[in-house]
Amino acid sequence: DYWYDGCGALVKTESPGGLFVKTAYDGLGRAVASYLCYDAADSTHAQACTIDGDTVVVPVAVVESGVNTKFSVPLSDRTLDFMAYMLDGTVHVRANVCPPCLSQGFALDDDVLVCDACATTFDAVTGEGLAGACVDYPKAEARCSVENGLISMTLEDLVRAYDETLAAGSLPLVEEVVEEPEPEEEQSRPSCCG
Repeated sequence: DYWYDGCGALVKTESPGGLFVKTAYDGLGRAVASYLCYDAADSTHAQACTIDGDTVVVPVAVVESGVNTKFSVPLSDRTLDFMAYMLDGTVHVRANVCPPCLSQGFALDDDVLVCDACATTFDAVTGEGLAGACVDYPKAEARCSVENGLISMTLEDLVRAYDETLAAGSLPLVEEVVEEPEPEEEQSRPSCCG
């Protein structure tokens, strides 16, 4: 099955078994991203043109064949970047962004994630910052499940993980100003004499 948008661009291709590929386009009609999804409820053209409510899937074989697999999820107002990797047989999916240094890339060195731009290190199991300038921005994990050779994540959980990574420390620090009371002037004359 094939779905097209109002301009005739192919937005969804379904294959047997319920898996499908959705393609996102920029304002000039150029394909900017495609991703593998699963959602049995997609039945209208409006649903085919969006990923709202979809389950995003990544083949386990792709993650197993790479050290740190990158993938993106295009939304109507932004694109969310993620990384997926395996440690001790467990799949981890985390936001692939380092807000202070604007990096969108991490290397996986044993059980440590290393930011490509600022070299800040993060625990690959927990996502917590270990050392470096951006440790206040831990890499939030998206919940995922592995079944039939696919890693599945809900769109809502991917957005949550991405936003949590952006928010941790992204609020301006408010410096608490404690005003010391001004010392009272010593009076050399009695108060009644002004």
